[in-house]
This record gives sequence, C-alpha cells and structure tokens, in this order.
Amino acid sequence: MTDIKKRNRRILTSMILTLLVSALVGGIAVADRNIRRMGFGDDRPMVGITSQNGKQNLEVCLMGQTYAMDVTGVVTLVRQAKEGIGHLLGNE
Repeated sequence: MTDIKKRNRRILTSMILTLLVSALVGGIAVADRNIRRMGFGDDRPMVGITSQNGKQNLEVCLMGQTYAMDVTGVVTLVRQAKEGIGHLLGNE
C-alpha cells in the first residue's frame, strides 16, 4: 500500500511542478510583451509566420531577442492537407 501512495505522490508532485513551471513561463512571456509594448511602442506579435523570398519563417520575439526557424515544408504540408480534406468533403 505504501508503494501506491509513494507513486501517487510522485505523480501529483510532477503534475504540480509542471503546472507551476508552465505558469512561470507564461507569466514571463506576458510581462515581456507588456513591457515592450508600453516602454518601446513595439507591437510586433510574440509569435508569427512571415514570408521572405518564397520562404516561410516562424519568428518568436522573446526577451528582446528574435528567433527564426524555416517552416516552409510544414506550411506546404498543412496547405496540401487542407486542400485534400476539402476535396474529400467536396468543398473545392
């Protein structure tokens, strides 16, 4: 019986810690966004997809840094899936 209690305690502890870390990261992101908006007049979205030279980039602006990742393949795949589903449903 004690093994079950220990296992349940570990699961509950990990769930609570995950929730707290998620809340902390979310709070930092919201505070960063509001500080940039109020202090610098920067209204760029925190996360967005931009197009440059035929490439799709996922840009994340956080803590004064901008990180970009090429997501052209993912965007193309999503568009093809959307067209395929529309074709199957007859919504061409």
